[in-house]
Amino acid sequence: LPQSTLLIAALIALSASCSGTDAEPADASSSHNARGFELVFDGAGLLMKSVETGDLLSLWFKSAADSSGAHTLCPHCEVHMLPDVPRIATWSTTHVPLLRKAGGAARWVATGYHEKLDSIKYDTSQILDLGGAAGVDKERLLASRADVLTSYPFGNPMEGLTTATGVPVLPLEEYLEQHPLARAEYIVLFGWLAGAPETARVAFDEIERNYLALREQARSLAAQHGRPTVFTGSEDAGVWHAPGGRTLAAQLIRDAGATYLLDSVAKTAGQRGNVQIDVEQMLLLSSRADFWGKVVYVRGQQGWHRVDALAEVPWLKRDIGLFHCNTAEASYFTQAVVEPDLMLRDLLGIFHGHDVHDIHGVHGVDTSYVYFQPTLPAQPTQRTP
Repeated sequence: LPQSTLLIAALIALSASCSGTDAEPADASSSHNARGFELVFDGAGLLMKSVETGDLLSLWFKSAADSSGAHTLCPHCEVHMLPDVPRIATWSTTHVPLLRKAGGAARWVATGYHEKLDSIKYDTSQILDLGGAAGVDKERLLASRADVLTSYPFGNPMEGLTTATGVPVLPLEEYLEQHPLARAEYIVLFGWLAGAPETARVAFDEIERNYLALREQARSLAAQHGRPTVFTGSEDAGVWHAPGGRTLAAQLIRDAGATYLLDSVAKTAGQRGNVQIDVEQMLLLSSRADFWGKVVYVRGQQGWHRVDALAEVPWLKRDIGLFHCNTAEASYFTQAVVEPDLMLRDLLGIFHGHDVHDIHGVHGVDTSYVYFQPTLPAQPTQRTP
């Protein structure tokens, strides 16, 4: 993903206040369906749309499909024809877990940013490296014999690639989807692409069931005990950077039975991306928050503790609750896209004071914190007698 996109994603560092209102957030019932794609013609075709505007962008078909109605549905759309079970190259690292969750691992032949992927978790030994920040290695793309390359349109990194290689580029805007389930629903798109639509649908349906059950549990706890208020982001040169109100971070907070602090600020409540606020204003706003959290990158045994967080933002209340996601340990920029239920479970446990073991189980995995965890005091050093 582009660095600016990662920055927005990284600001999912959260925070919550037990003095919050019991009222349901205004957009809590908003649709969680993906806005960026739709399966059409009874699943024979894939229609790509703009997440932000809803404009129709392109149509994709498999070789055995009847595409005669394509121009009736979208007269201006470019129509692409793929093999029935195409070989797939990915550029964005978030597309890899989506493809694999959809049952398409056998169709994966090449990837960008190869070094950023966990080689054990994703078994990249037979996957060609297409390069990274310097751009796509066209020779390797051709050597992979990929039939399609999935990418992101941000910055138009694939301009001219199809002309040069003959490989069609499928731009995906999953990173613009506001709801965590909308992003996870791209599993269905990759299932269609990889020729495994049933496998993909079953996988997404399970994630959706888990997520919605946890959301209902969060609503019940919020009705009983009140909605905590969550504070996120970080300071740079006297300016506070945080997700706007129409972002995945804000939606996760609401679905975890909390209130996003910046929803009370008119100029940020409707923003899709990152927002900037004077630190002086954030100081006043944060006095209403009970938790602040941050995405960090800390290797080794040292970890991230309360003393680290309070040193970084010394004006925080001393009794504020703190939590974090350590991306040196958690696959936050890759696997998390297909595990929104686990992220929600973590936040539910943190915001409402419940041990994760007491919360409805998900996927049959170990019930320890997976992505977010409470930021605890440092353990005293053990001295040898």
